[in-house]
Amino acid sequence: MHTILIAGMEDRAMLHEVASVNQQLHVILPESHEDFIEAWNKPIDLMILPSSTYKSYQKEIDLLVEKQRNIKFFLLLSKLTPMDFHHKDLLLKKYFPMKVKTIDRVLLDKILNFVEEMEKGCTCGDLVLNYGERTIIVQNEVLPLTPLEFDLFLFLRLHEKSTLTRDELIKAVWGYNFLGDSRTIDTHIKSLRRKLGKYRCLIKTIWGKGYQMDLNGISSFLSF
Repeated sequence: MHTILIAGMEDRAMLHEVASVNQQLHVILPESHEDFIEAWNKPIDLMILPSSTYKSYQKEIDLLVEKQRNIKFFLLLSKLTPMDFHHKDLLLKKYFPMKVKTIDRVLLDKILNFVEEMEKGCTCGDLVLNYGERTIIVQNEVLPLTPLEFDLFLFLRLHEKSTLTRDELIKAVWGYNFLGDSRTIDTHIKSLRRKLGKYRCLIKTIWGKGYQMDLNGISSFLSF
């Protein structure tokens, strides 16, 4: 049974509904500041917080993420910005910034499904996505992706069917470490597509806006 900590959200009824439906999960919904602090003393597998809550407890949360080996922290943001995480090397390994419009049941279900996919992997045709090994395998061959290319793929997958601008991708994947023009992202996307081979169409260009992934829609492409 996984333990999930969800805090900083106003719709308590929706959160309790999520907790009641997912019986295989132990969902912690702190009612107060004291409850939130006390929850940090328990083993936590997944933490979901809006950016306002993270900013209020950043030092303590960064320490918690450092101490707990298997925790995954999804940070909900209305706008993607370079976050000043204490451990930048854990970005898209333990820290997962996520651009959201609304915090609702659909969003939480999406996060839970993504976490399950990270644990079990994902297979689409002869493409196998292994998050633990940080590899993509096509036709039984491991693609020679750079760490940055894998992070790009992962971040687009997390935001399935949502368009991300070049600037948003840079802020989320590079953070403060990026030096250069935003068009540099095009070079990395081009390289990633080339290595994906017949699956290059997974990453769509939304002209004048940015990039989008639709892994679930690949079946129509593979039928040709």
